[in-house]
Amino acid sequence: MLLTLRYQVSFSLLILFLFKAGPSVAQPLLLNKTISLTVTDMPVNAVLQKIGNQSGIRFSYDPDLISSKRKVTLKAVNRPLGEVLETILGNSGYAFREIGNQLVIYHKNSEPEMNRQEPTRQDQKIVLPVEKRAALPDTVIITRTDTIRLLRTDTLVKTETVIQHDTVRRTDTIYIERYKTQKSGRSNMPTFEKNSMRNQKFRENNGFYACLTYQQLIGKASFAASSSTFNELAQDMKDASSGASNYSVGALLGYDYLRFGIQSGISFTRLGETFDHSYTKQVGGYYKTDTVDQYYTVSGPDTSYYYVTDSSWVNIDYKKFAYKNPNTYRYLEIPVMAKFRIFQGKALELYGTGGIITSFLIGNKALYIKPDEEKSVEWIRSSQLKPLIFSFQAGAGAVYNFGGGLGFLIEATYRNQLSSQYKDYPLRKKFELLNIKTGIFVRL
Repeated sequence: MLLTLRYQVSFSLLILFLFKAGPSVAQPLLLNKTISLTVTDMPVNAVLQKIGNQSGIRFSYDPDLISSKRKVTLKAVNRPLGEVLETILGNSGYAFREIGNQLVIYHKNSEPEMNRQEPTRQDQKIVLPVEKRAALPDTVIITRTDTIRLLRTDTLVKTETVIQHDTVRRTDTIYIERYKTQKSGRSNMPTFEKNSMRNQKFRENNGFYACLTYQQLIGKASFAASSSTFNELAQDMKDASSGASNYSVGALLGYDYLRFGIQSGISFTRLGETFDHSYTKQVGGYYKTDTVDQYYTVSGPDTSYYYVTDSSWVNIDYKKFAYKNPNTYRYLEIPVMAKFRIFQGKALELYGTGGIITSFLIGNKALYIKPDEEKSVEWIRSSQLKPLIFSFQAGAGAVYNFGGGLGFLIEATYRNQLSSQYKDYPLRKKFELLNIKTGIFVRL
């Protein structure tokens, strides 16, 4: 009985000793850990990182307290970490605090504030530093618990549980579509927030756009006599005129909304033809008189003779006149065109177009055949041409969107002048042309 009581007391003392000794054995000082290190002219922060990579120790410090510009040259072989850090930092005013596998470096005069968490036992304390800087988006909480379990086999078990929580914050911006309701209860077209994704998608293929264009005009003018008297003159003008290089360059401003659009602008247009005509004109001559008949009469003692003569013109010389000139008519034009989208995809759209072009005459240099017997040639004056002409145009086009508001367009259209180009001339002249337009545009 006495032996049993003595054994129980001894066993209780052993348990108390193990509870006291356990934490000290489980938590060796990091500063006493020996390391070997060789560095040459390396910044302090790089040296600390190299020590951490080698030893597995994480350093925590305020970058404002330790200058990264300071360079360190050191060779240490199996030296305690504390001595190595004092050599590296070069300032005895630094102190250290161990938290698990983390070593906090701070000034003695400015010891960091700590959050203290009461563990399960009185002699166990977990100390975490409080960052002075603004909290990062990710919050990490580390909880360490030492649990001592006493089993019947008298085995001391130590369990360390490390729990890491990562908090990730994700913010999604949702744009709300707002509808205006009419009194009748029917809704108008929706209006979107300015920066919403749907509004940006709408503006990719709608809204205002500016475009630079070039048109190649293929074809020539047609001539028609105002009366049958001038049919021969009309034929001469047709024979004298051949095709020429007609073109137009300009800028457009347009607006698209869903399937419909409208555009206008200003352009410089060159129309004309190659004029090639020649004729022969008589120069000099005289009248030749011939006697075609004669007779006489007798009156008393006298006889009178009478002659019948005929005169004809004899040419002295003929002169040939030949003219060849590129006739040009320069116009400043303002088109007003409507647009209807037949197909609209993400990158490609097809549309039909039509409208009126107003042309203002700004200059000309051209020859024409005068309506006289000789059919002579003369320079036409601006006063003989109409200063304003309207033309009808219709056709189809395609647009390819590069993205970012940029795009390329191509059109094929038919163009016909609605009135004659001449103002005071017995012929009607109109240009009928096939237009091939290309352009680069940007959405505003």
